[in-house]
Amino acid sequence: MVDHYFFMEEIAKATIELGIRGFLGHTIMTEDGPWVGRAEFEEGVNFVKRWKGKHPLVIPCLAPHAPDTVSPDWLMELKEIANEQNVKIHMHLSQSMREVRKVKGPWGRGARSPVDLLHRLKVLGPDLIAAHCIYIDEYDLKLLSQTGTNVVYCPSTYALGGTYASADKMMKSGIRVLIGTDARPADMIGELRAAAMTQRQLTGDPSAMSSKDLLRMATIEAAKALGLEDKLGSIERGKLADLILVSMKKPHMNPRFDPCANIVYNALGSDVDTVIVDGKVVVREGSLTRCDMGSVVKLGREAAEALTQRAIEIDSNLRQLIEGSHPP
Repeated sequence: MVDHYFFMEEIAKATIELGIRGFLGHTIMTEDGPWVGRAEFEEGVNFVKRWKGKHPLVIPCLAPHAPDTVSPDWLMELKEIANEQNVKIHMHLSQSMREVRKVKGPWGRGARSPVDLLHRLKVLGPDLIAAHCIYIDEYDLKLLSQTGTNVVYCPSTYALGGTYASADKMMKSGIRVLIGTDARPADMIGELRAAAMTQRQLTGDPSAMSSKDLLRMATIEAAKALGLEDKLGSIERGKLADLILVSMKKPHMNPRFDPCANIVYNALGSDVDTVIVDGKVVVREGSLTRCDMGSVVKLGREAAEALTQRAIEIDSNLRQLIEGSHPP
């Protein structure tokens, strides 16, 4: 799991409690966010220092939000810290036209694009995991490829916005492209299928992104991007036993001519029967082994309802927005 958000200390603790492996970063923003400023910068850096080497299931990274919400000075400083701490940087890149417009203005200090800005700041490279890269041109493609920057493609999120990243073109340009979810329902198998369908629609090429390509993007290529290819990403002697077992019993998973194609084109997230992390079963028959999911969902629902009510009490206009977005 790769998670880049707020409240990361609690996420790290939950990661250990559930027995899953997390590549985690506390979001850092200079402006335009719910929590901004130098205190958040320090928390993001201290999160790395607290957790680096502390527990094998928690791999910390630095997580500046995006080029339009984190100042160039902070990005340069974070890159220096990443080098000192020997950790990766995970951030959003070229995810909106707002970002592009802001970077082309005074904020970007003469950069022609968000990708160009990161190149000038020496942030691009194999230690950067850049989510999205939707609004990029040929020059940006060249920079991403030449620097060995890793890009994450999140197709379901782009479907909501109506603009897809050119993931197949990026791959053919020599860029390592990974698959991400970015939002609920966080169904990685569903994202594999969505990636194939969207790129074939975008390119008009029915052979774009084969099932084997997609499985590599979600496994060994992801491990390489995280710097963990010697431990994860494939079933090999000496590597950690981080595995999933996918049930092939249901009608939609048959016949079984090509297991890779079955998983990408036919499987559902609910077909994952077992999850093993470091040799320990953390999901069995589709259920978590270390907590009662029903109780967790109940607590989450109650907390969400209480927070929503508090928000409405602060701003009554939110009631219409919330009720309009979530009708009974």
